[in-house]
Amino acid sequence: MDGLGRLVKFLVHKKVFDEMPQPEKRNEKGEKAYSLNYCSKWWLYDTNATLAPMVMLRTNPITELHMHALNRSIKEGAISKETGKVVIVEIVQHSTKDDYFNDIRFTYDLMMYSLFSNGKERTESEWKKLLIVGGFCRYNIIQIPALLSIIEAFPQ
Repeated sequence: MDGLGRLVKFLVHKKVFDEMPQPEKRNEKGEKAYSLNYCSKWWLYDTNATLAPMVMLRTNPITELHMHALNRSIKEGAISKETGKVVIVEIVQHSTKDDYFNDIRFTYDLMMYSLFSNGKERTESEWKKLLIVGGFCRYNIIQIPALLSIIEAFPQ
């Protein structure tokens, strides 16, 4: 599912937009239609009571600059390949697991998409691919009874 599809799915889930039923004749490709409701009318830009300037502030590219400095610092302090390990405390999306934190994980996925271009919270298989590309051939994901999980990554 692309970024826009994830965004709309989240907004329908949170009742910001309404999903409209489509007649089968008009909707041969299986496309969905959405309509504004009371909550989504606050997002319109040309009204007196609008929240659009706040959304525009959060999507400004200048808000991403601090992450580039953090990335450079991490590269300079890299770990030893023989004895090192990386411990990551991060959200791991579960596609089928129902627990108390699924709604919050879904919200964080949307937040990552809104803050960074193509940002998203990763599933376990996506973490595996990312760690292998990063040079970590072994990893261990420890599920704890919280929103976050612990990921141990080993270079050898």
